[in-house]
Amino acid sequence: MDELIKSGVAANMDECEDECLRCSAKSNVAIYYGISKRCDCYAQSTTLFSIELSWSNEIGSTLRAYCFHLNELCGEWSL
Repeated sequence: MDELIKSGVAANMDECEDECLRCSAKSNVAIYYGISKRCDCYAQSTTLFSIELSWSNEIGSTLRAYCFHLNELCGEWSL
């Protein structure tokens, strides 16, 4: 089951990914919406995951998936 662990605003996809990497989880997905600059970070409980993206009028949405282990906890957006 996918779990939204953080949502906020980021200047670009790289910043979105950096914000998501601050969260402690095994597998995470960063979703960046270019027009609104919204960034959503999801945590997955298994290696196989599925995220249902809601349809929107936004163009240029980017999905980036990665796996990592970090000790840092999720914090507030710095923007």
